[in-house]
Amino acid sequence: MALALFRFIAAVGRTQVVANTLGTFTLLLVFVLGGFIVAKDDIEPWMIWGYYSSPMMYGQNAIVMNEFLDERWSVNNTDSNFAGETVGKVLLKARGFFTDDYWFWICIGALFGFSLLFNVLFIGALTFLNPLGDSKAVVVDDDAKKNKKTSSGQQRAEGLTLSKPFPFLLFPLPSLFADIAHFTKLIMALT
Repeated sequence: MALALFRFIAAVGRTQVVANTLGTFTLLLVFVLGGFIVAKDDIEPWMIWGYYSSPMMYGQNAIVMNEFLDERWSVNNTDSNFAGETVGKVLLKARGFFTDDYWFWICIGALFGFSLLFNVLFIGALTFLNPLGDSKAVVVDDDAKKNKKTSSGQQRAEGLTLSKPFPFLLFPLPSLFADIAHFTKLIMALT
């Protein structure tokens, strides 16, 4: 789902700068409205639509429900200060997560739906949006390369004359370490 989201953002942005800006803003919204930074119960009522439209909310709810509705968290709640039948449900309610089992499958379905939606929007953006700038295609002209060679068929590179074109101008330097001698002192006690 995240791959599809950011591919869609890249297709809409069409340049690296715009795509990075949109991606950063999208991450900010997804994290703030996803229930991780601000719990569902703490979000203002006029912003609750952002919570339900955030893909992170569905992924996070599915993960925590899978963990805290498991048998190991099904110990009865003995603390009367918290409303909930089990310790797992008390922990889920404390952060505003769903406690009903059917929400797990709703969250999984929503994640697949978001993935499908963002992939369709990505294809649509590639199909219908034009590039923001000019095309920068480069055409290599082989005839121009041949005309740049010297008349004798030799090329000059940094003061050296090469008889053949040398693609990477890498010259071995074996004499660089010629004067370095390495020796180890022999310990007489071991001999």
